[in-house]
Amino acid sequence: MLAAFTLSTPDRAGAQVLRVECVYGTWILTGDGVRAYDLGGSSGIPCTEPRPGWRFSPTTPGAIEWISVSGPPGTESSGSQPAADIVFATDFLYEADENNRALRADDGLCYREQHLNSRWRRSGSYGPSEEACRKASWNAYYRSQRRPLVNPGNGQFESGWPPGLTIWSSTLTVDTTGDEGASRGCSDAEQCGARLTSNSFTYEGATYLVESLVYDPDSGSLTLTLDQELPEELTLRVGDLELVAADGDATDEGGRSWTVDRLDWAADATVSLRLTT
Repeated sequence: MLAAFTLSTPDRAGAQVLRVECVYGTWILTGDGVRAYDLGGSSGIPCTEPRPGWRFSPTTPGAIEWISVSGPPGTESSGSQPAADIVFATDFLYEADENNRALRADDGLCYREQHLNSRWRRSGSYGPSEEACRKASWNAYYRSQRRPLVNPGNGQFESGWPPGLTIWSSTLTVDTTGDEGASRGCSDAEQCGARLTSNSFTYEGATYLVESLVYDPDSGSLTLTLDQELPEELTLRVGDLELVAADGDATDEGGRSWTVDRLDWAADATVSLRLTT
């Protein structure tokens, strides 16, 4: 069942607290700024039937879809989208905070989502492109900062990506390197390919390959070398350690080196790694 229904947020996400309630014998979508009999607010499903689920239409702007639920009267739906209809994230996910995120779903389109009333509410589609995901990410970030959303159609977004976007994540299984195995990590592209769960990433259209990641306990240095220069605006996160690329020293090989407190990198230990904006 498809009903025309317009929300006040520019991307039509459920930024308001919306509820499905029984009103005069019919399941109705209500909430802040939504009257029980707004066009599309009524499901037309009597309250003698189970409480229905609903979702934002993936194809029709400004519309919602009501989804009937099998079961005895009073049965709760599994949320705004029953499990069979949930579109999961695939190759892109930006988490602004625990309640706001942007993702590319398995339909190939980018969305903004907000967590309200123990469930995720999804916006309309921003489109399939990287630029669409960028706009969805900024609006997720704006919402996390309690700032107004920007209209994805004609609004002005900030340049680049919002803070905290994960460009690359990997797990390193530590190996011994250097003279007599004094250093730890992976010292060349072949070793890194074997020791990292992911040894490459793409950022702003360029693909980067990890050539080495080495920790030297004697000097206290941690050095990351790629096959091209690491963008200065990125941050390397090693476990709970945050290393801003611009704060590191440039090496002769084009890498970045930071002085760090002693790391517990025993041979074959696993270390979580991330590069973020």
